[in-house]
Parts: sequence; C-alpha cells; structure tokens
Amino acid sequence: MNKQLEQRISDMETEIIRGILRSVAIESVKGEPMSDAPYGAGPKAALLDALQQCEELGLKAVNVDNKIGYAEIGEGSEMVAILGHLDVVPLGDGWTKNPLGERSGDRLYGRGVTDNKGPTISSLYALKAIEDLGIKTDRRIRVIFGTDEESGFDCVHHYIKSGQELPVAGFTPDADYPAIFAEKGMLGFTFSKKINPNSDFEVVELSGGVAKNVVTPLVKMVYRSRDYILPNSDSLGNDLYSVEIEGKSAHASTPKEGRNAFMILCKELARFRLTGDFFDVVNFVNQKFNLEPNGKSMGVFFEDEESGEITLSIGVVSFSEGELRFTLDIRYPVTMSAEPCIETIRKAAAEYSIGVEQTNQADPHYVPKDSPLIRNLMAVYREKTGDGSEAVAIGGGTYAKAFKNMVAFGVEFPGESLPIHQADEYNSIESIIKSTQISAEAIVRLANENY
Repeated sequence: MNKQLEQRISDMETEIIRGILRSVAIESVKGEPMSDAPYGAGPKAALLDALQQCEELGLKAVNVDNKIGYAEIGEGSEMVAILGHLDVVPLGDGWTKNPLGERSGDRLYGRGVTDNKGPTISSLYALKAIEDLGIKTDRRIRVIFGTDEESGFDCVHHYIKSGQELPVAGFTPDADYPAIFAEKGMLGFTFSKKINPNSDFEVVELSGGVAKNVVTPLVKMVYRSRDYILPNSDSLGNDLYSVEIEGKSAHASTPKEGRNAFMILCKELARFRLTGDFFDVVNFVNQKFNLEPNGKSMGVFFEDEESGEITLSIGVVSFSEGELRFTLDIRYPVTMSAEPCIETIRKAAAEYSIGVEQTNQADPHYVPKDSPLIRNLMAVYREKTGDGSEAVAIGGGTYAKAFKNMVAFGVEFPGESLPIHQADEYNSIESIIKSTQISAEAIVRLANENY
C-alpha cells in the first residue's frame, strides 16, 4: 500500500466530506426529460455539479450530452476507469436525518451517501491525490459518472454508442467488498390467464407482492365458495370469504431466504382438486415451481462452480378485469445458456394454456478469479483490511456489466449492513475514507498492470 497516497487521502477528509454533501444536497431523481436534460433537471444538476467539482480540483472534465461525464488524469494510449453514478432513488419517507445530507457524529446521512454519490465524488478526490503526489502510471485514469443507473443504464449505453473511449479495465464502487467476479444472468417473465367464473370456487380479488425482484411476502384473496373454504378465512357473508397468506420477503437473487406466499396459497388450494381456469394456474405453480427456488420441477435446474445454482422467484401477483397475472424473476449461472431455459418456460406455460411474455434479459458478467483485474483488486483489499476472503459471485446485477473488463469492488465492507434505498441511508466517515484509499491504490495498480 502506498503510504503517501493513503495519508494524502486521510488529510483530504474535510474536503471529501464537503464534496459528498454538496452532491447529496441535489435531489437527482430521474424526472421528465427536457431538451437539455434527458433524465430531468435533478440528474443534470448533479452532473454539472460533479463537473464543477472536477474543475475546482484542477481535473480535466468532460460532459457527454448531459447524460454522463468524466474526469481524467495521466498519460498513455490506454485508460482504466472507476465507474459511478450520481442519480438516486426517490427520498421516500421515514427519515430521522436530512435526506439531502447531514453529518451526525461519525456518519454522513442522505440519499446517495452510499449509493452512489459518496463513492463517486470521493473517487474524484482519489484522482486529485494521485495527481498531487505525482504518481506515474502507464495508462490514463478516468472517473466516469453516469446519471441513469437506477433506471436502466441508458447513460453508460450512450457513452458507448457515442464513441467514447472504453477502459481496458476498471471497477465500480457500487456494491460490496471483496471484489465481485461473477454476476448471474437475469430473465424476467409475466404469466397471464383469463379466468372464467367457476361455480365451485370463484376468485373475486387477488393481489400480492411488492416488486418483481422480491419474493412475494403476502397474498390477499377474496373468493366466493359454498363448499371449499380455506383455513383462516374470514366470512364476508353470502358465501364470500377473504384470506391472507403470509410468507417471508427476500431478494429474488436469494429466494431460499424467503417463503413465497403465492406458492403457499397454491399449495393450500391444491387440496380441493378442482378444475377450471384458475386451477390451471394453481396446478401450474404447484407442479412446475413446487415451492422450489431452483427450478428442478420446471426442468431448468443448473449450477456451476463459479456462481452456484439457478434461482426462480415469483414476485408480483394481480387479478384485474378477469385476468390473473404474476411475474417471475430468474437468475441463471454464468456458464449457462439462457435460450433452453426460455424455451422450457414457454413450453411449460403452454401445457396449462397460460400466456407468457418475456420482459427482460441481462447476460451474465464474468471475470475469472485468476485474471489480472481480480488479482490486483483482491491484493489491495487484503493489504488494506487484513481480510483473506476470496472474490465472490452474486445473483444481482451491478453497474460493472456496462464494460467487459470491469467488476464491482466496494463500497460496503463485510459485516456492514448499510440502509441503501432506505430511510436514513448513511455511511461512516471512517469507511468512506478507507474505501477511497482502497480505490485510489487499486486504480493506480490497474493503470500499471499488463492486460
């Protein structure tokens, strides 16, 4: 570890905190597009502020069509990069601290302090520290800051499509330590079926779920039946009943940690052995999902050494205008082909006369553990923390997917549980400075490594 670089960043603590709070004070939630603000006024304001901070630090700053920008130092025919973003999710309710930024004790609070304004702005100060110390590198170093990460990466897609230079290597400080070498592929589907009334059991209302990428935690159903009554149902009179089935929420990338309320409901309904459109869906869920998180009954089970098992998770369930709909989130291993899985899903739905629409697909992202990128990042992380952990694979997707030879690296340390996307989002000042030191050392190493 370069002790001079480490000390220089420590000495810049006050400036780093001031720069982060300055950015967090801008409510950069995606808004209505305007001619000169493609993602709305907030993201543009955050971009212009970051560019202004670059100029104040004496860094070369470039604005790419008010969608994305970058700062750069050094010389060389190639470039390595740190990729961050300045847009944020909505502030939301429940804050006890200022959602637009404040320091309280040894913490910074505010939307974006961790995800991802804090790491992005502190990376600019890492560049400044490298430049101030006159550290020589074989490649240029660039901090790229997008403004549409939370809504689909259009900013970085524009960076690529507009012909901007691509980094030969880099990382995004927008996830966890240690380095994430593999991110599973992702598939999304919506199933639908028109439900004709059934004289034995009629669905009147049905809803459940909070998001497509969250295991259904609760299902509420109102139904009409004379002879087929689910346990714990409340009578509403005239053969009308309501029932709630409670599961347990979990992220779709880790469905084993949850209990899917819609799958539980279907198991409860199976005891009636009824037929009809609604029970076609019930049978489909029971026979093809079978309370499993890994697709064995569906016939799509696959696992690999690099990233583990495929996962399947039902998310949002709804019943409206006589049509039942529910979503499916799949995270598949990095060595698995998506096409056979897609075809199997379509055939399974057709067996039960259920419609299916594919709603999204994101390819896996994989950089081998023994690659120069992972080796260097892990070496810096271990030297700074003393943690001998290995690089990890995840089921989620990060900003790193934007570039081929880039991975997620930081900013949350093992053992931390930072409230990202929640009220009172924060990070400790100690962790902010430590992560900035790690990022600075790591990018210098990448700028001098052979690829």
